[in-house]
Amino acid sequence: MPDAQARHPSAAEIIAGLSPVNSYNVAISAGLLEEVAIYIIDHPALGSLAPLAGNTSLTEPAMERLIDEYRRGNPDAVRALNVLAGNRSVTEAIALELIGLGLDAPRTNLARNHARGVTERVMHAIIDVGGDDSPRALASRDDLPKSVLNALAASSNALVRIRLAQNTDVPPAILAVLSHDSDPEVRVALVYNRSTPAGVGKEILTKPDVVPFLYDSTLLTLAAAPDITADIAEALATLPTAKIRATLAENRGIPATAMRRLAGDDDPDVVRHLLVNPALTTSARWMASQRLPLDGRRRLEVYASIRGWSAGVAPDQKFVVDMPYDARSGSRPEQAMTARQIRDRIDAALSALSGEPADPREAYLGLVLLDIIGQSIGDRAPEAWTNSLAPLAPPAPRLALGAGGLV
Repeated sequence: MPDAQARHPSAAEIIAGLSPVNSYNVAISAGLLEEVAIYIIDHPALGSLAPLAGNTSLTEPAMERLIDEYRRGNPDAVRALNVLAGNRSVTEAIALELIGLGLDAPRTNLARNHARGVTERVMHAIIDVGGDDSPRALASRDDLPKSVLNALAASSNALVRIRLAQNTDVPPAILAVLSHDSDPEVRVALVYNRSTPAGVGKEILTKPDVVPFLYDSTLLTLAAAPDITADIAEALATLPTAKIRATLAENRGIPATAMRRLAGDDDPDVVRHLLVNPALTTSARWMASQRLPLDGRRRLEVYASIRGWSAGVAPDQKFVVDMPYDARSGSRPEQAMTARQIRDRIDAALSALSGEPADPREAYLGLVLLDIIGQSIGDRAPEAWTNSLAPLAPPAPRLALGAGGLV
């Protein structure tokens, strides 16, 4: 005859065989009897409180005894409560009791726990206690009830709202609420959330206060956008990354105020990028030319060499100057100038070396000859300027001012 079915040992038999050596295996065993669990709790010397706290067979009375052990001052119970808070069998009553203890780690583990006992009521209790970690952990969940979502979106803690804005499982209605958040970092989080509606993300990127918190890849895209707004351009022009400012400097859609700011940039590369911008204003070009790496003596030599050339040309000799591209008219206006006028404007440029001239446009005409063949100041020796100008003798040569200068 076959042997009779093996009999499961009773609680008394298990307890009788318990020792510090085997208590761990008993504490984590499936179908753990309540009486055995309470015995382990009541005998801390067995050293298995934390493993026991994670056993999903643990009953609510046994969980209560674990909490009582903490209240009695058992130091091992602190770790056990951290584990208990993550137990998938935790009940609503136990969860609320754990929150009431005021311990951060158990509360945060509850916020991450998808147990049925972590109810809407428990979630609100976590929010009400506040802090950083537990509400943020809650804001990362994919199963948040509407009332909890609304409470998190209204949290006074920006870190909580940022985490909620990063959550791809948050419905569009809540994301729309967060898109008007007073904290720019919350709105930036929405920009990088793939669940944010495209229109919402685009609108966020029109607000300059988000600029300091955007990734460089996004900033470079904004800097090159033909429809860039004045506010965004101004914000980008103040960023510490030279690559972003250089990209912005080439954008013909930036306003004159941003051009002037970039013209005074400390990085020569940014200034050089600005000088090839076909929409560069006269004032900004003047300022940019003053930022190029050329010492004062060399600058005077260059200016003086050009003035010397103009002095050797008949004062009434006329030149037709093609002015820079005008973004408003979409054309390159012409201006007739005599050698005397050119010399006078060079004199104006010489007198303004110590600062921006009173009339930047007039002074800029004195710089026309300094940008021959699109070269920046300092690229050529003073004598090379006069050699380049020699072929421009009468009759009526045409001086074409391109993006980088005279061509």
